[in-house]
Parts: sequence; structure tokens; C-alpha cells
Amino acid sequence: MGGGFANTELRSLSDVRVFEFFDFICLDDGEAPLENLVHFIEGTKTIDDLKRTFTLIDGKVTFINNAVCTDYKQGQVGTPDYSDFFLDKYISAIEIINPMHSLWGDGRWNKLTMAHGCYWGKCTFAIFH
Repeated sequence: MGGGFANTELRSLSDVRVFEFFDFICLDDGEAPLENLVHFIEGTKTIDDLKRTFTLIDGKVTFINNAVCTDYKQGQVGTPDYSDFFLDKYISAIEIINPMHSLWGDGRWNKLTMAHGCYWGKCTFAIFH
């Protein structure tokens, strides 16, 4: 699991019950946490190699953040290409009446596109890096 809910609501996760539904919860953006998780599942990395990832170890919620593993910079991964997306097929997903939320979620917008240049500047694709 990952994404907005995990990033805002699960940063101080301690309740083991969430792991009845998920094996791992990755925080924040970037290829490194997901890449390390895939390699761990494939058996080519150890659990200590995970980055910004919650999991259950010996019945306890454990946060693993391999400090040696760095995030990729935008220049290393390139710009996302949405040319194969069927943008006209997206359903309208207005979350609330707030006009800003309408811009983020309604029609053809992909939330990843709207995240470019956020004030945190910690995402792989952030313009502040």
C-alpha cells in the first residue's frame, strides 16, 4: 500500500491490524522504495534493504528506512509519458465540491501530474531537486 492516505494518515502507524490486509506500506514518492520492495519479494534483497516501508516483524509494526539507499533524481528517470493513457475513459472522481479538489480529481487529470512542484519538494520528480 502507498499513496496519499498512507502518506498523511499512517506516518506514525502502530496498529498491527492493518497488516491483516497489507504486507507492506511504503511512504512518500519515488522509485527506490518500490524497487527495493520488488527485489525483496524476489529474494534478491534483504528486509533491511527496504526504504520508507512499514511491515510486520515478529508481530510488531516495524518501519525500515535504509539510509544508504538514495532516491533517484528526476534527471535519472526522465519525464513521465502519458501518451498511452486513455484519458477520455477516466471517470469523473470529484471528491468534494471544493474547486481545487475538483481540479485534482475530476475528468482527465491524473493526480501524479498535479503533484509536480509541491512545496515539500521531496518527490523524485519535484522541480526543487
